[in-house]
Amino acid sequence: MSSPDRYNGPSSSSCTIPEILTVDDEPDIGLALTDLLHQEGYGVTVVETGRAALDISEYHQFHAVILDLGLPDYDGLEVLTHMLRRDPGLPIIILTAYSPLERYTGKIEGSPAFAYISKPFDRNKLKNIVRQAIQHRLQVEIEKVSV
Repeated sequence: MSSPDRYNGPSSSSCTIPEILTVDDEPDIGLALTDLLHQEGYGVTVVETGRAALDISEYHQFHAVILDLGLPDYDGLEVLTHMLRRDPGLPIIILTAYSPLERYTGKIEGSPAFAYISKPFDRNKLKNIVRQAIQHRLQVEIEKVSV
C-alpha cells in the first residue's frame, strides 16, 4: 500500500498551518491519523521508520510529533531522545500499544514525552492532546522571540 517511508507533506502553507509529524509503521494508523488531523486543519507528514523521522526532522520544523514506540528500525524512545536533543521544545506524543501504558492517556510527570496515548486511541482525546501540544509549541516559540 505504501512505501516504508511515505511522505505526505508538509503542506505548501506550512508557515500558517500547524504541521504534525506522525511516525508509525502501521499504514492503517498513519492513514487514520492523517484523516483525523486533516479534519482538524493540520498539515500532516507520515513516515513509517525512525530513520525517516530523524531525517525529515533535520530539515523541517514540526509543531508536534505523534510517535509509535514499536518501530521496525529504532526504538521509539531513541527517536524521542534524538529529536528532543535537536529541538527541546518539540512536543512529542507517544502513541503505543505497549503496557504499562495501556490505559493511560496524558502527561507522565518526569517523562520527556509531552503525553502518552494508548492504541486503540480515542479520537477526541487525541485531538485534545494535539491541540494542547500545538499551544505548548506556540508558547515556546513566543518565549524564544520575547527573550
